[in-house]
Amino acid sequence: MINYVINKIKQKYILSLNIFLILFGSSCSIKIEEQIVQDFIKEENLKRTQNTDASYLIEEAGSNENVLEYYKIAYLDRDSIFHNRRIDSSPRNLKVWPINMAEIEELKSIYKNDTLGYHWKLKNFNSLDIPIIKRKEFDSKIANQSFSLNTSGNVISKPIISENKMYALLYYYSFVPMASIDKKICLVKKTKDKWVVIAEFYDPNVFN
Repeated sequence: MINYVINKIKQKYILSLNIFLILFGSSCSIKIEEQIVQDFIKEENLKRTQNTDASYLIEEAGSNENVLEYYKIAYLDRDSIFHNRRIDSSPRNLKVWPINMAEIEELKSIYKNDTLGYHWKLKNFNSLDIPIIKRKEFDSKIANQSFSLNTSGNVISKPIISENKMYALLYYYSFVPMASIDKKICLVKKTKDKWVVIAEFYDPNVFN
């Protein structure tokens, strides 16, 4: 009887520990992702985007569904002549590709079920240079002229984190009403306590 009770206590303890570790791991992952977005907004200076009156982060995160596939295409074409590359990159002569084919496929497996929409919330950031707004509210304020037509909306996907937690890929685009949309994938690297962009990948024929 005593052994039965002890085993039950052990099982409950192990279950509670596993739940804690899952929640803690998820929380850490979210903090990393939000730090990346926070640093990205500062580095891109989205608060003072050229030729715009105001800048907002769209609350609904962009889709990261095709991020790894586009990075994979760029990786496969990395030794091709520039005009034969399906996706262009900046810098064009990227010397280090920190996420290789094996890891691309591994990350695809990890993130394939990450299909739930994600929302950026101001309370989860340490600081943020621009306000957050829902896309529906942004469009409504443009329509009723509460926002000028030179107000920019910025859409950022939930970053895909490399296995060593030192690199990440994110999908980003900025738009203003009545204007074309500039879309790109950014490869960011953790340098000391800051995430910085080390490469960009884009192709208007792919991002449409």
